[in-house]
Amino acid sequence: MDDPKLEAGKGITLELFTAIQESWCSVIVFSETYASSSWCLDELAEIVKQKNERGHKIFPIFYDVDPSDLRKLTGRVEEAFLKHEHRDMDYKDKMDRWRMTLSEVANLKGWHLNNRHESEFITNIVKKISARLCQRYSAVLDGKLIGIDSRLEELHSKIDIEEDDVRIIGICGMGGIGKTTLAKKQLLCHVLLEENFNLFSVYEGNVMINHRVSHKKALVVIDDADNLQHLKCLVGSRDWFGLGSRIIVTTRDEHLLQSYQVDVVYRPTTLDNNEALQLFSLKAFNSNKVPESDFSELSKCVVEYANGLPLALE
Repeated sequence: MDDPKLEAGKGITLELFTAIQESWCSVIVFSETYASSSWCLDELAEIVKQKNERGHKIFPIFYDVDPSDLRKLTGRVEEAFLKHEHRDMDYKDKMDRWRMTLSEVANLKGWHLNNRHESEFITNIVKKISARLCQRYSAVLDGKLIGIDSRLEELHSKIDIEEDDVRIIGICGMGGIGKTTLAKKQLLCHVLLEENFNLFSVYEGNVMINHRVSHKKALVVIDDADNLQHLKCLVGSRDWFGLGSRIIVTTRDEHLLQSYQVDVVYRPTTLDNNEALQLFSLKAFNSNKVPESDFSELSKCVVEYANGLPLALE
């Protein structure tokens, strides 16, 4: 919004509205004087509108600003709103919308400067938003993974990569529902180098894994786990890993996850009718839709029989 070509007192341009509408996310930096700008408030109102209508992601940054001031319109925010009211009567028509917008965004999880070094603060934000970008585009790269985006979004919310803790996530469901595919899409990096090890005992392997991941931030995926003792040997204890680590375990056995005391369990859902028909059409007809022919009713019968199970539809 810091554009010298914009005329003072004018609303945000159509080009900016279009840019917001065509974007999937916005990073909003709230400063002490943010609410003084009608441009910023109009821009924020459009961003929140896109969030509510089509899932636009918002990443708030509170730069020496208390979110409660935005939520309650106190302090510098209250002063700014009083000036808007006195400056122009037209602003009063927008006041309610601005108030609701600020309150909604102030309730979102964001980043707080809190007297931290600015360069460290910015680096941390860039890393975390980059991780979200990788998560998003890993799914976009393969258009044949019908229905993956919404399920990845649910899984990502449970992984909560922004939190600096060690977290174990279980993915549980029947065979063929997509547990492994979801886990692979989250596997963005490897911690252990690809080397050959000659191990002569479970204990020796346990020690080696502990040594290699010790105090490192790691993403570990254990696929198709069916034995609690194996899980304990592979993952060990939480203090093996550095803060921010995530361990993802896929299994058909929810009791195993409960016994291992994972932090959260994600149960992938089967495909809905539209997603299932799209996947079947892609596999059977190499098209996103069923050809207009006698195959239409037959395809619907197949989809109904498969009951939304991706592996059965493939």
